[in-house]
Order: sequence, then structure tokens, then C-alpha cells
Amino acid sequence: MKRLILTAILFPAVILSATLEVYVPRRVKVYSENPRITEVVRIKGSWRWKKILSRERLSLNLKKGERRWLERGVILSRILSSVEADVLVKGSRKVLVIREERVITPEEIKGLVEELIKNRGFFKGLRYVVSILKPTKPIPVPYGARHILKGLYERRGLQSLSLLFLKGEKVVKRINVRVAIKLEKKVLVAKRDIERGEVIKRDDLSLFFVDLSRIPKDALTNYDEAIGKSAIRDIRGGEILRRGIIKNIPLVKSGSPVYIVAENGLLKVMALGRALESGKKGDVIRVRNESSKKIVYGEVVDRGLVMVRF
Repeated sequence: MKRLILTAILFPAVILSATLEVYVPRRVKVYSENPRITEVVRIKGSWRWKKILSRERLSLNLKKGERRWLERGVILSRILSSVEADVLVKGSRKVLVIREERVITPEEIKGLVEELIKNRGFFKGLRYVVSILKPTKPIPVPYGARHILKGLYERRGLQSLSLLFLKGEKVVKRINVRVAIKLEKKVLVAKRDIERGEVIKRDDLSLFFVDLSRIPKDALTNYDEAIGKSAIRDIRGGEILRRGIIKNIPLVKSGSPVYIVAENGLLKVMALGRALESGKKGDVIRVRNESSKKIVYGEVVDRGLVMVRF
């Protein structure tokens, strides 16, 4: 059953762990026409009740700059219609609710920082994530003032900025802003466990944005850098692919038959041969013409194909 406890002195026996404490201030500033209950009074009690009341709004329809006295009975009636709890009331019998004319929120400041990063062309090729650490709540700002954000540098981590509001050339308001910038880059990541010696396929990989501080210097950023190569060691699913853990697979193995293609721009001749060395694409290896038994040097251009230029 709902009960209203006006003071702890009058009703000491009913102050239980299930009691919801409500403190009514003398005056409060709000930033919307229908503020939340938790914006007008302070709540102490179960987090479940706080969560419920943080969603409940008072239907005040306040205009910008309007001030209105609100009896605490109106607030308590709204609270008791939302939660079943014993309520202990403290503070003023009525509160002056003032709707600020103009405020700037942390989310709006975040938008200003992101816009400045974009306009200055910072962090090209990277994705940036901006977090505003200070201020943490809306701040009143002068009506009709223009703003300038100063102190932003092209670097990740914590930065201290100044948000200035000016009328003409005079600074009428300064807000100290603390911002954290995290940079992310797309890199190749293994979608599954890849065993040592296994040939890497397109379906084994995916491109993910990863925090720049976690990316090794030799991380791969393009599918072509890994597809068709083999793992030097076991690669765990979710691991970033690096040049140091994969290797090219020889297109030609020593002792295997190959086609020898000789050309000079006008003439092209093909003959059967045998590789005397193993080689990856682009390697120059020795091959023996099976017909003439002559040994020549050629460039590996494909699996089983060696190009000789004369």
C-alpha cells in the first residue's frame, strides 16, 4: 500500500529499506517544456524506481524563459502513480521551476568537435570516435552569441578545448571542454581459426575497424595482401593479420615441370621445361629447357609458368 511519509521524526517505524526519499529544492533550472521528474527533484532509493521516474515527465508546457511555482503535492502525486513505494519527503513545500532560454548540451558540443575535425581534414583514412568528458550536463549560454571552438589538435587521446561565446569581439561566456578522441582503422582480421600451413581464402577474412593503439605496424589492410598465402603459425579467430605471420606460396617448386615462354615483343615461343629452383610470383629462377637441355633464367609469372625475355 502506498504511503506518504512527511518526516522521519513523525514516522520512524515505517522508514524501511523500501523507502523512496524525495528531496524538493527551492528552485531548479530545466531545459525542456515538460521536464522529467528526476530533473525537478532528487531521488534516493532503488535504482529500479530511479529508472522508472527518469522516464516520467511532468506536463508543465513551459515556454522558454518561463518561471513557475510547483507544489510538491503535484510532484508526489505523479511519483505515487508511477511506483509503489513508501515516500519520505524532504526539502521545500514548493519549487520554482525555471526553463532556461538557451543551453548547449554535451551532445551538441560533440557535434561541434566532429564538425571541426571534418572541416580541418584531420585523421584522413581513419575513423574517429569523440567522447565529451566535460561538461556532463547542459550549460546555459548567452542568447544571440556566436561560438568558437579553440584548442583542437590532430592527435588522439585527451584534449582540453575552450568553447567561447562572443557578442561582437567580446567573450561573454567560456566553457572548458574535456574531450577524448579515439582513432580506428580498417584492418584484416581472421574470421576463424587458421592452422599453420593452411592456404588463406577470401572467406577466412574480414575488414574491421580496430582501435589504432591495438594495431601492429605490419598489420594488413587489403584482402590481396593475404589471399592465396599460407599461415606461418596457427592464427586465432579474431586475430589481426600481419605480414610476419603469413608467407607467399611458391607458384613453382624445384623439380616440377613448367612452361617456358620466351618473347621479345615481336616473337613469342613456348617450350616445356623443368624448374631447378622453387619460386614465388616475381622471383627469377633457373629452368632447364627439356628439349635443348639449355639452362636459362626466367621470371615466375603464374603457377607452372616462367617468362624469359630475350
